[in-house]
Amino acid sequence: MDTDKAQDTLKQKTYDIEDATKRANDLLKHAKKVLILCSSPPDADSFGTGLAIGEWLQKSGKDEVQVASRYPIPDTFVDFPGIEEIKILAELTEEEFIETLSQYDLLIVEDTPIWSKVLGNEYDKILQYLRDGQKPVIHIDHHGNQEIHHSDFVISVSAELSSTAEVFYTYLLRKSETLHIDTKIADHLYLAIVGDTGYFAYENVSASTFAVASELLEAGADHDKWHDINIHKNAIDFIGWAIQKTRYDADLKLMYLVITPKEQEELEQIFGTDWLDYNHYYKAVVLRKVRGYDYGIFVYDQPDGTSKFSWRTRNYGETADLRDLLAGAEHIPQVGGHRGAGGGTCGLNGDGFIDILKNKLRQYFDNLT
Repeated sequence: MDTDKAQDTLKQKTYDIEDATKRANDLLKHAKKVLILCSSPPDADSFGTGLAIGEWLQKSGKDEVQVASRYPIPDTFVDFPGIEEIKILAELTEEEFIETLSQYDLLIVEDTPIWSKVLGNEYDKILQYLRDGQKPVIHIDHHGNQEIHHSDFVISVSAELSSTAEVFYTYLLRKSETLHIDTKIADHLYLAIVGDTGYFAYENVSASTFAVASELLEAGADHDKWHDINIHKNAIDFIGWAIQKTRYDADLKLMYLVITPKEQEELEQIFGTDWLDYNHYYKAVVLRKVRGYDYGIFVYDQPDGTSKFSWRTRNYGETADLRDLLAGAEHIPQVGGHRGAGGGTCGLNGDGFIDILKNKLRQYFDNLT
């Protein structure tokens, strides 16, 4: 069976989240040493959920629990409660990481549907190690049933809720035989939910989100802690720079920012080599917030002539789902995320990607008329 047919077969398998939850909790019950990997790009949901899982497992009597990341933690998260507990494994080679992984009974990956976002930029050997059954893997996520979810050696607890924190709380913590929710766990999960819902303002919020948040507040979560997570000044300055560079296509309801190699040199002079760490608030505050523009795109060129893109879109009316619009398109090997917030890679530079997207949107609007 070729790769495409195998992937199609996996996609057609009936997914039973209750069965996945039962099998995951069974693994969690018997594991003694657990490694938890947070995802990239870093956000409150990834860090908050990872830290909450770690604290919960420690209170469940595990011999060793380590929350870690294969990517550096940007300065924008230095104020996040508990961030110092996350071990950075970014400098490890694949072989060194496999050696580290071999010391644990269980690997938990969370808050991403894509292997590269959790295992590192180079991960083929690591993935083969996992695929060979060398280490049980639990996947906890809310981005839809994509790459990791369809890996048949993974137990995936995945549901399209507001956040990975809500998935973990709903399907694992509530159903566990060892339900330990102290103030620290409640704080981590609450901050994760607040961060990933934009203070409960995004379209991914539901009645269950508020119910979970209420239970966490009752368990001792401190709502005011979110105000102590300050925004780096560079993030504010980046917004000002980016607004000046943003382009608009009124006919397609599209606003977009393409960052070329020349502009990246400019950004490095202003913000340093970690300039990309400061784009989050531009995407959260500016993209999809301008009246009349339903699609907001952020795309930057890679040294090899390819590009990486992300989007923020409105989720009502006749707004297209960019996941469906771009999936399988020529030059776009990877698309993931939510309807309202996602991204991927393109085999062309940023302007080439925008041309592809504009053509897809034109076809979409033509089909509506």
